[in-house]
Amino acid sequence: MRYLAPTLTTLALLLITPGLALGGPSESLAKTARKAHKACMLGDYQTGASLLADLYLETKNATYLYNQGRCYEQNSRWEEALNRFLEYRRKAGGSDEDVNKHIADCEAMIEKARVAEPPTAPAPDVAPTTGPDAVAPPKDDLDEAPPTVSRSQPGRALKTAGLVCVGVGLVGIGAGVGLQLKANQIAAKPEINTDTSIHASWETYRTSSMISYGLGAAGVATGVILYLIGHNADSKTTIALFPDPSTGGWSGAIAGRF
Repeated sequence: MRYLAPTLTTLALLLITPGLALGGPSESLAKTARKAHKACMLGDYQTGASLLADLYLETKNATYLYNQGRCYEQNSRWEEALNRFLEYRRKAGGSDEDVNKHIADCEAMIEKARVAEPPTAPAPDVAPTTGPDAVAPPKDDLDEAPPTVSRSQPGRALKTAGLVCVGVGLVGIGAGVGLQLKANQIAAKPEINTDTSIHASWETYRTSSMISYGLGAAGVATGVILYLIGHNADSKTTIALFPDPSTGGWSGAIAGRF
């Protein structure tokens, strides 16, 4: 019996305080709480809040809700912290001055952040694309066809001028023919050699005829040259003038691509 009494006492202590004797749930909860506190202090609020949530679900102790609020508050997560403090106050009941102070601090920080946010620009009005009030979308400049450039035809004007010159030249030649016929009629008169007035008239018609022939021929030649230049304007036709020793005047040459 002397050795049985201590044994019974030890057994009773083990049955009464199993957590202390066997390292049971209380030590495990304390260890988890320390991990959560450390995570919150290191800025890992997600891990810390998750561990505290596990502790609350396991123990139903509202203090872990308060600790969640402090974890979020220490990491400037004001909205999550406010929700946890409000939940703690609802679960714990009553009015705790310390909790109310944390709630007020969180609300103030949320309001401060809201004021600091830039105003959101209103969404632009979208014009309807169907129905009677439909507005056609703006055209993309890149999709528009390039403007048509009307190309002038310099050869047409030259050919027209050439034809006019040829016409004038033919008229001059015709006039020369008429004047030459008139001079021939006067030359056929017998008194041409005795009457100075008749001889002077013949000289006038003869000279005018030669001038008309020359001007007419020059007009026809100029017209032909202008027409050829206009006809070959797109072929970069060029005209070259150079002195002609055989005639003592100037000669011209037309060059172009066919």
